[in-house]
Amino acid sequence: GLDSSHSMQMQTAALASIRPRWRSNHNVDTMEQKLLALKSRFASDELTEIATNGMTQRTGNVYRTFQRYVTACNGDVNKAEQQLRGTMAFRSSDDFSRMALLRDAPTYDRFEHIFKNMPHGFHGFDATHGTTVYVDNVGMLDSDALLNGFVTERDLVVCHLLMLEYQLSVLTDEATRRKRLEPGADPLLVVDDVTNVIDMTGLRPMKLLSGKGMSFFKTIAVHDQAQYPETLRAAYVVNAPRVFAYVWGVIKYLLDAQVRKKVFVTPPGAASHKVLLEKVFGTLENMPRRFGGTYDGVVLCAQKDEPMLGPEHKKFVDWIYSEKRRLLNVAEAPAHEEE
Repeated sequence: GLDSSHSMQMQTAALASIRPRWRSNHNVDTMEQKLLALKSRFASDELTEIATNGMTQRTGNVYRTFQRYVTACNGDVNKAEQQLRGTMAFRSSDDFSRMALLRDAPTYDRFEHIFKNMPHGFHGFDATHGTTVYVDNVGMLDSDALLNGFVTERDLVVCHLLMLEYQLSVLTDEATRRKRLEPGADPLLVVDDVTNVIDMTGLRPMKLLSGKGMSFFKTIAVHDQAQYPETLRAAYVVNAPRVFAYVWGVIKYLLDAQVRKKVFVTPPGAASHKVLLEKVFGTLENMPRRFGGTYDGVVLCAQKDEPMLGPEHKKFVDWIYSEKRRLLNVAEAPAHEEE
């Protein structure tokens, strides 16, 4: 009937919209067959859960979700099904459902402590690919100061996972909207990946790789690769001193081979500036001053004497409180609204 015909047309359009994202080692027709095969293994109620439980972005292309899992599993549909079902269980668990993460979200003062002692945050969109840009000054991380008893590893893990949820729920919508406005863009295109800028300025290996730090890194590496596969477009490790080779020798074994291929390391100075300007920010006006650009806005909250979080951090925290009001019926407001 007409409904069936319309459904087939939408399916064809949805599959076509993600063809440009096929890796060169995947035949287009073969990949489409695998996505359809993966879909056939889930009952209608399970497909609804995949489409509504945060695994599929609000931009609405469930085949992009299937593609991420099939690609992460090197085209193995059986493994992709197993991993996706694992994510469904993870997102329904008492500890890691969206409601559980919101329930355990750090208080505002703990967020402030986290962002000041582990400087990281979002900064616009990749000038070339349109993906969300995430900046992390890992070199300044002091694991012992961060996990000083006031903030726990659970706080850090919840903060990290909520940032991923925010990126996929909010920033993906904006990245997709911007990309769809480009001339000739596919109306079903989804831009759900992220470009990471990892700044190693000030790197202190023993501070970074303490027992507390390694425990946290191992935990998030497992969650990121299992529950959010193929959401990394590229990671640019910049201003990496020679001692970074030791750090990378430890950390790289936490990452899947496919993820390691997306990591690009450049030394301090002109090489890092060139990579960031050409591969990420596009213009000096969009590049933070710390990297040689002219953008003066607060990106990382790296200054210890800054009393408040930057605007992007506040948007993230505001989103958490709005989600708590929506899903948990909690009427509290973030601290910066009370001042």
